[in-house]
Amino acid sequence: MPSPTKAYAALREALVDAKPSCAGDDRFTSETANAADLAPLCRSCPVFDACHALAVSSDRPPVWGVLAGIARRHSNPMLGTGPGRVAEIYG
Repeated sequence: MPSPTKAYAALREALVDAKPSCAGDDRFTSETANAADLAPLCRSCPVFDACHALAVSSDRPPVWGVLAGIARRHSNPMLGTGPGRVAEIYG
């Protein structure tokens, strides 16, 4: 698994040549994003592999939105308070 810094750099490089499926879609950055609804767009995205590598590269994931079909939230009752993975829908 690449480090978060390397994964971020790889995603930025991939974005030079390809437009992600989430471009301009505010649902991906919403605090109430639903990964189940957005995952099909992620799976068909030309930068999915690089995005997924970033999503799983850190113990400190983004705290909102959807990244590579993985939804994050500020808190999750199942995991306690703080950032937590609430759904992984990719493949």
